[in-house]
Amino acid sequence: MKERGQITNQHDEMTELSLMFNELMNSLKQAFRQQQFIEDASHELKTPLSIIHGHLSR
Repeated sequence: MKERGQITNQHDEMTELSLMFNELMNSLKQAFRQQQFIEDASHELKTPLSIIHGHLSR
């Protein structure tokens, strides 16, 4: 996801398209980071919660 549209000083349709493409890529990158954080946090919490659950269910 390192690809980005080239931005020029011209105010034409290609520059607008490049700006929109770059914004889309930034949004996608942020969404993937958030999803990765959720997956990592879930994984890290699973073991302690399982241990607590095991102690409480005895």
